[in-house]
Amino acid sequence: MEEALHQKQRLRAENERLQMALSRSGVVGLWDWMVDTDLLHGDLNFARLYGLDVSSTIAGRTEAEYQEHVVPEDLAPLRTRIRDVFERGADFLVEYRLAIAGEALRWVECKGQMIADGAGRPVRFSGTAIDITERHRLEEKLRHLNETLEQRVAERTDELNFFWDSSPDLLLLIDFDGVFRRVNPAWTTLLGYEPDELVRHHVNEFVVDDDHAGAIEAYELAGHGGLPRVVNRYRHKDGSLRWVSWVAAPHGEISYATGRDVTAERQHAAALADTEEALRQAQKMEAVAS
Repeated sequence: MEEALHQKQRLRAENERLQMALSRSGVVGLWDWMVDTDLLHGDLNFARLYGLDVSSTIAGRTEAEYQEHVVPEDLAPLRTRIRDVFERGADFLVEYRLAIAGEALRWVECKGQMIADGAGRPVRFSGTAIDITERHRLEEKLRHLNETLEQRVAERTDELNFFWDSSPDLLLLIDFDGVFRRVNPAWTTLLGYEPDELVRHHVNEFVVDDDHAGAIEAYELAGHGGLPRVVNRYRHKDGSLRWVSWVAAPHGEISYATGRDVTAERQHAAALADTEEALRQAQKMEAVAS
């Protein structure tokens, strides 16, 4: 019995030190509900949190008086949690809003523990109350920002998907070993290959032999952080050739490349060169004849 008394005194002293430290923090309010008298005592911070007179709060008020300040929508969940504590000894943790005259709604988080007698009847219910209004405000702001960010990401994704699917140019994700990772629908339109005929295949399976070296040089340059530009010839699925002008930029472990069909320009340039050469030969012949 003597040892138990000393233990009780040590616990009381420790509890008093804890209460003093918490009260001085200006953040946490302490409350102590004597169930048999139905008086709930609160410290200075608890009184300020509820917007009540300090002396009467310390002296004790009924639980019903405190509940008068709780927003009506939050009363039922609060009472349910209190009943759970009294009936089942459950941990007490609840958030609710306080309506303080002349002020904005105030969010409170309460934690507590019930002490019962030998028969299991509630005797004392003590705990802490913390003003979490700012936390709720920040959480709401963060939720709004996340929703806005998700909306923007969805919009940008839709825009990029539309660009990817509708671009007339060849779009390509290619790794630094020259293997296709992803292609857009323009590959089917321009070269006749379906995506599964291209993805996981090496670029030089589709480039003419004479242009292999240029393709290798391009993806190796990207692997070292360069920005390759290359023009090479691709085989159409029907066997014909297409000239494609590429620009690419590396990011992470792959390159993002755009290819433009320049076959018509190349054919036009070749035809123009042939015409110019024919004109020069004709002029030579005229000069010899004269």
